[in-house]
Amino acid sequence: MSRIIITLAVCLILVWLAGCAGNCPVAKADAKQPRFVTLKDTPVVGIVRATSFREMKFPQVWEDFFAVYNKTEHGKNDIFYGISFWDASAECGPDMPLNYLVGVPEAVLPDASKQFSRHVIKGGEYVVFTHVGTLDKMPLTFDYIYSKWFPKSGYESRPGEEIEYYDSRFKDNAPDSVVEIWIPVQKKP
Repeated sequence: MSRIIITLAVCLILVWLAGCAGNCPVAKADAKQPRFVTLKDTPVVGIVRATSFREMKFPQVWEDFFAVYNKTEHGKNDIFYGISFWDASAECGPDMPLNYLVGVPEAVLPDASKQFSRHVIKGGEYVVFTHVGTLDKMPLTFDYIYSKWFPKSGYESRPGEEIEYYDSRFKDNAPDSVVEIWIPVQKKP
């Protein structure tokens, strides 16, 4: 589990570099053709920590979450979220303050108010990319999204959470492992 958490942290740093810096070299991605979904407000519960990309507290958030989750009575669950959210007016960079939440749908832990924080993913239109492969290749998918897809798409990102969606298709670092990347979007004016 620790190796996965550390790999996720590295991926998130590279996600920031792809999304904020926008100057990463273009790379082939594992992403399939994206789909669009309209998400309703979605309540989740989990562990949230304030951090920045420079501080790299992401692995600790995963560890903190599973330390509590594994000791908590919960319903059957195959869905986990890694959610990044920040103040849209913040200057993008390695020291940009953001929050990172690791969690599950609220219905899985309905009585978790003391152990976990509640957060509502804002509804709206999201573009969903499917990353197939090992986690160390996930930066290629983000690079494709921000360097190739967005410039040609007629869409732009909008304020909201960027979501890593893990379900039963996620198989640690197997080559056929699947993680969905949900990015809030709107049509360009």
